[in-house]
Amino acid sequence: MKVWSFIKQYMPFLIALLPVLILRDFAPSDELRFISIANEARQYNHWFAFTYQDIPYADVQPLYIWFLSLFKTIFGHHYMWSIGLLSLLPALGILWVMNRWVTKFGISSMRLKDGSQSRKLAQYMLAITGFELMMSVYLRMEMLFSLSITLALYNFWKILYKPLGPNDIYSTPVIATKYHHHNQLLFALYTFLAVFTQGATGLYLIFIATTLFLIITGNIRLWWRVWNWRVWGVLVLLFGGWFYGVYWEAGQEYLEVVIDRLTTDATINALAPVRPWYYFLLTIWLDTLPFGPICIAAVIYTLYKKHMLETDLQVFYLLIILVTIFMFSCFSGKLDVYLLPCIPYIIYLGVMQFKQWRWPVKWHWTMIWICRIVLVCVFIGGLATPWINLYTGSYGELCSKAKKIHAEQQTEHYYVYKLHKCDGMDAYLQEDPIKATPQDIADGKLQNTLLLIEEQKMEQLNKELDKLEVADTLRGKVVEQVGPYRIIRF
Repeated sequence: MKVWSFIKQYMPFLIALLPVLILRDFAPSDELRFISIANEARQYNHWFAFTYQDIPYADVQPLYIWFLSLFKTIFGHHYMWSIGLLSLLPALGILWVMNRWVTKFGISSMRLKDGSQSRKLAQYMLAITGFELMMSVYLRMEMLFSLSITLALYNFWKILYKPLGPNDIYSTPVIATKYHHHNQLLFALYTFLAVFTQGATGLYLIFIATTLFLIITGNIRLWWRVWNWRVWGVLVLLFGGWFYGVYWEAGQEYLEVVIDRLTTDATINALAPVRPWYYFLLTIWLDTLPFGPICIAAVIYTLYKKHMLETDLQVFYLLIILVTIFMFSCFSGKLDVYLLPCIPYIIYLGVMQFKQWRWPVKWHWTMIWICRIVLVCVFIGGLATPWINLYTGSYGELCSKAKKIHAEQQTEHYYVYKLHKCDGMDAYLQEDPIKATPQDIADGKLQNTLLLIEEQKMEQLNKELDKLEVADTLRGKVVEQVGPYRIIRF
């Protein structure tokens, strides 16, 4: 019954994103790389120490790769619709957790007696927030990472506070005198999973946000209730098992690299583009469009006028937002996707201010209908995905045609000429394509092979072949045109 209720509640979001999940092709950068890593993990039976193109690769944590491998085992192939669930289901899970959180602990901040309208508005606004919507279908581990953080912080709250009863809808939660130990175990588990998915930044964020909250609210005496021996014991046990698995599969040197990636390289020596410290203060307004700026403005206006928020829950949400922005601003490398964990709190905290400022109820319903119209547009736009695939650098259809020609004409290998980020094409071709040079063609190395090339690069290649005085008969023949690509048979 709960499963059906969950599906019914989030059916509009599922339907809106269904065409994209079914019709979209894998992006050649991150998505194909993760698939190749998972394939090599299955091939070499390595589950803690990974390789990419047969080279040790420590920049990815195990959980996401495990899921990719599991789906390959279940379905026999890497399908976009199946792997896409690793982003879509966590996104819906975040909506579910946030709604449950405010229902049990924050009804007083919501409009109407049961908070239903405000919850519906918040979940619609979050679902169509630009970056949240995009990452719900993009194949990266950040959405799974965000869900782990949300679950950890939610269990932190349940350790501290007593849920509201049916007659307490106008009250605010109070510190619980009794608490369940299983919430401490879940808090530790989800904290570990955040690290196991994306690295030590998850642990930093959770630890700093929870500790600061206890200090600000004058409850620092309860720190040991949260970060007690059960929590640390579970974390030490899980991290110990992980690091032992790495050591057992790849030795001490690889283990040291993994630890460096989790700590120093995740912060000081991050591989992401180096940007100024104020980068996120500018991009947060764009990443949370269309309603994020309204929510941010509502919170700032509340702080300006009243100098404080109404409840401890609102204070905690604001702390999560500030800690996320400040922490990642201190790191050298910055990507917009790093802000994903704090976007739910921006939206829900903003909606809580709508009641305080007594926005007309009709405004709420107007925004809900705007969100519904956006979801309809996403659905219609998703139907054009097959055409978009060819012109966004995806190689699925190109490789499909090449494999068919390869089978029909019994060619030997695949070559590529200056294709952008083509290393992951082995996920389609079941072998690594060879990067060709004009000299290879002049030397006749491409005989009985297929060359995959962009049409605009063909003129450049022919000029190079002219310089080498290569005869036309040795330049191959175009046997297939796939959007902006050409397949040449030698």
